[in-house]
Amino acid sequence: MILELKFTPDSVVSRKYFIIYKGNFDIMSKLSSPTIFLSFPEYLFGKTNEDGDGYTKFTQIVMILKQVAKKHPDFKIYVTGHSLGGALTQLLAFALAGSKESADLPKPIIAVSYASPRVGNKGYLEKYKQLEKEGLLRHIRVSNQGDIVTVSPSMGFYQTGLNIHVAEGKEVEIGYCKDRSFMSQLNTNALGNHGLPTYHGRLFISRNTTAISMDIEELYKKYT
Repeated sequence: MILELKFTPDSVVSRKYFIIYKGNFDIMSKLSSPTIFLSFPEYLFGKTNEDGDGYTKFTQIVMILKQVAKKHPDFKIYVTGHSLGGALTQLLAFALAGSKESADLPKPIIAVSYASPRVGNKGYLEKYKQLEKEGLLRHIRVSNQGDIVTVSPSMGFYQTGLNIHVAEGKEVEIGYCKDRSFMSQLNTNALGNHGLPTYHGRLFISRNTTAISMDIEELYKKYT
C-alpha cells in the first residue's frame, strides 16, 4: 500500500492537506478471505520498525500533521483512496476524528473514498455516525453499480458515510449510510466496474452536475 502526504498546487492558498491511499486490483482475488479486511487496523496501528522509530503508521501520520498545523493552523485534512486505499481512507479518517492522539488537529476530518470495501462491524458504524453527528468527521463514499468490492465482506460488516452511487446512464443516487446487498451487485464485469476510469465516466456527466457541485457540508445537510 502506497501512502502520499502532500500539499496540492492550490493548497498554498486553500490550506488543504491530502492523504492519498492508492488501491490494488489484487483485492479482487482476495474477497473470499476475511484476513485481508482484518489486516487494515494492523496496517495503521501495528508496531513498525520503519526507520527504527517503532511508531505505528497512525502515530507517524499524526506527527506529520501536527508539524503542518504549526505552520498552517487553518488547514483542512482530506483523506482519499480507491479500493483497499478506500478502506484505509475511511479507517484513518475515523481514527483521526476520534483519537485522543489527534484531538488537537483541525476538524472535521474529510474522507472521500472510491470503491471501498466494508471495513467495520455494527459498533464501528454507530461510532462513525456519532463522530459525524458531532461534526468531527465527514465521509463521501462513492460506489459503482456492479462493483462487488463495495459490498464485501458480506457478513457482519457495514458501510459508512454519505454514499454517492453511480450507474451507467443514470443520475447518481445519494443516501446516508446506504448499503446494498451482495446479490444486487453480481455481474460479469466485476473488474471493469471496480476501476477508477469507470467510476469517473459515470460520475462526471451532465446529469450529475448539481450533485457534484455541492460542497460536503451541503450534501450532509441535505441527505443526513
